[in-house]
Amino acid sequence: MAKYKYNLIINKIDTKEYKQFAYTYSRMPMQVVISPTGFAVIYESGKQKEASEIWASREVEDAVRKSLLAQLIFYGHNIDFENVLIKEASSNEPVILETPNVHNLIPSDVKVDLSPIRDEQFVAQYLMNRVKSDYESGIAALFSYIYAKSKKCEEDKFTYFWRAFNGVYNSMAEKDNYEGNLTKEIKTESDSLKNWLRNRENQSFMVSSLFAKYYRIGDDFSTAERKSRHFFYSLRDKAAKASWNKEAIRSALSMPGNINENLAKVLNLTSYLAPSTPDKMQVEIEGKKLISNSTLHGYLMTELAYHIRCDYFHAAKPILLHTTLTNPEYRALELANALLEDYLDKHIKAEVIAKINMEREKKSSDFDY
Repeated sequence: MAKYKYNLIINKIDTKEYKQFAYTYSRMPMQVVISPTGFAVIYESGKQKEASEIWASREVEDAVRKSLLAQLIFYGHNIDFENVLIKEASSNEPVILETPNVHNLIPSDVKVDLSPIRDEQFVAQYLMNRVKSDYESGIAALFSYIYAKSKKCEEDKFTYFWRAFNGVYNSMAEKDNYEGNLTKEIKTESDSLKNWLRNRENQSFMVSSLFAKYYRIGDDFSTAERKSRHFFYSLRDKAAKASWNKEAIRSALSMPGNINENLAKVLNLTSYLAPSTPDKMQVEIEGKKLISNSTLHGYLMTELAYHIRCDYFHAAKPILLHTTLTNPEYRALELANALLEDYLDKHIKAEVIAKINMEREKKSSDFDY
């Protein structure tokens, strides 16, 4: 059967600085060439195709997605689609597609530092050789993280930061399961999150069930849940009334010292810290002061984000169409985004690397006898 070789060139390839990767998509040999200024897709087909048919094909859509991510990994930016040239190798007449047919969903000025996974082996063996449906949750989270960085509206940012966070903890839970670390039956999404965090008790972002003591001393679940929600809203509203901005939150998260004390000062929540153990929270309910197993940082990040997620994604509450800058709901959204973004900046790439290493170990162990 005759083979038709097609070259797709998006913008212009920098011939002085480029990387080339070969892989197979559904038994079809593919190549991509990545450079700072543009990229190319090269593949063969058993039949002759029109330019528009080539561009709309699944193999090209998959190659373009991978090329854009690889550009971000190696060069720290992506490109605007200025022109798309499609050429059949035996023809001297390339076809230039009209650029309005190409919609880049991430602006070219978005800056995302993916240097910790700037590894050619990872890109060649893992990223390029997987189709979209085969990506594990850590890689899917990476796409959402990049997308969130391109958004300006707080609601949009939250949607994709939460998806990224969701993917990270699903990936972590899968890794914990592989390593035999899971100690609690996972019944809900919230349990999944708290479960893997609970297994990292020495880390600053650990969270355990704030009202675990109530479960142990006899309160039924509905009573404990009601108390939990009342506590959450009182804490949220107090944090919303404090005079902070996102820069103050970022500074509190990065400055030396105890991250919980730093946050508590900025958010006017020092009364929620246990006096002798600032890594834990002090909760006053019905006149009783209880020391929880939760950190203020971890509780705010997970519970704040989880409440917003339930309200917005299940349409329990309408999203904001307008707001004042002092609206507690809007301030909570800003705070959740700041905390999630900081967490993902610090951890998402490490989790991707850890998951890839785990898969490599699994593959190598398959050959051990």
